[in-house]
Amino acid sequence: MPDQYTEVTKVGYGNRIMGSFGGIFMGILLFLASFFMLYWNEGRVDVGNIAQKAVEINATEQAGEWEGQLVAASETTGRQPVFEQWRLFGNT
Repeated sequence: MPDQYTEVTKVGYGNRIMGSFGGIFMGILLFLASFFMLYWNEGRVDVGNIAQKAVEINATEQAGEWEGQLVAASETTGRQPVFEQWRLFGNT
């Protein structure tokens, strides 16, 4: 069996604190950068124009002729909306 050894190093309290502050700084930087990236990505495409080009179909019917196209599917369930079923704040 070959000789083995283990090297033990100690990290000082100051180095651990500085590492923590570095992590906090990077987290804040990434958080702020995410807002820029979101603005940049959403500003590239006009979603309103794309939505106007969508074909409206009923969600329960099979629409093979719309294969490969952008569709807006909708269907009513015949039930009341959930917010009307709830009795909020004791109002009946």
